Amino acid sequence: MSQTFHYQLHWADKDIYSVCFHQDQDYLVAGGQSRSVEILNVKGSTSQIVTSFKGHEAAILQVGSNPFGNLVYSSSRDGNINFWDMRSGLCVKQLQDLQSAV
Repeated sequence: MSQTFHYQLHWADKDIYSVCFHQDQDYLVAGGQSRSVEILNVKGSTSQIVTSFKGHEAAILQVGSNPFGNLVYSSSRDGNINFWDMRSGLCVKQLQDLQSAV
C-alpha cells in the first residue's frame, strides 16, 4: 500500500531544489536557494520547520540522510558537501572545494 503526501513547501520565496524523507519518516529534509538545510516535521496534516542547518555559501542542490538517521548531508553550488549531526545541528564533516557545483 502506498501513501501520497501533499505539502506546500516554501520559505522566504526561495526555490527548493531537493527534498528527501528522513529515516524515521516523520521529518522531511529540504534544501535550495535559501542556502540552508531545513528539517520539517511532517507528522500530521501540516508541516513546520523544526530546525535549520546553515553553512553553505550558495544554493543547495541535493540533500539526503543516512540509514541510521543520525546524519543529514547537503551538496551545494559552493562546491562543498556538508554532513550534519541531527541532534546538535553542527556540521561534523565537510568535503571542500570539489571544483564545481556538486
